[in-house]
Amino acid sequence: MKIILAVYLTCFTINICNGQNTSYNISPTYIKSIKKDVLNNAKAILDINPGFPTSWVKTYHEIKLTITHEHESTTKSTVSENLTPDQIAILAQADLYSDINLNIKYTPKNSEEIRNIDFTYTVTPDSEARFPDNQDLESYIKSSIINKLDTAFINNTEMVKVKFTVDKDGNIISPALDQPTKNKEADNILIDAIRNMPQWSPAKKSDGTYVKQDFEFTFGRMVGC
Repeated sequence: MKIILAVYLTCFTINICNGQNTSYNISPTYIKSIKKDVLNNAKAILDINPGFPTSWVKTYHEIKLTITHEHESTTKSTVSENLTPDQIAILAQADLYSDINLNIKYTPKNSEEIRNIDFTYTVTPDSEARFPDNQDLESYIKSSIINKLDTAFINNTEMVKVKFTVDKDGNIISPALDQPTKNKEADNILIDAIRNMPQWSPAKKSDGTYVKQDFEFTFGRMVGC
C-alpha cells in the first residue's frame, strides 16, 4: 500500500492517501479561525476578513454582525464598511470558540442585482493543540488503524468521522463516532486509536492559560488524493 503524506501546519491537518484514494485527516472542528486580539482591534469588515473585495461594491444595503457563544447569539447591523460602536462592543464580548458571522447584502459595481455573501470565523486559542513533536503521527495512524482494519473496509468506506477533545492537560477525552459504521470491530479500532494517542501539547491562550480544544479525525475515500 503506497502512502503519501501531506502536512498543513497552519491548521495542523494531515492527509494520507493510498492507491485506493483513501484519506485520513486530523483537524480542528472549525472551518476558519480568528484570534481574539484581531477582534479587539477590528474597526471595519476588512479587519475581520482582509480578503473581502470591497472594490467590487457599489452599495451596501446591510452588514449584519452576529456573535454566537454557547448557542446564544447577538446581532448588530450597519450599512457601512466601518463597524458601528455597537458592533465593536459585541466583538469585545466574543470569547474563546465564539462564532463571528458577517452577512453582507450589497449591490456590485457591475450589476443592479442585490447580492449576499456570508462568512464565519471561530475565535481560537493563540497556540493550538498539537500532536507531540517527538512522535510520528503517520506511523501511529498506520500501526493503530491502517494495519488493524480489514482491507475491504478501508477500500469501501466513504467517510467516517471521530470527534474528540484535547483537554487542558493534553489528554484525549470523549472520542465518539459522528455516525457508527456497520462494522462494529472497525468502529472500536478507530475509537481506541484516538483514545490511546500519546499526550498532546495542549492549546494555550495569549496569557499562558491552557485550554481544551475539539478536533475530528476523518477516514475514507476522497476524490483528488
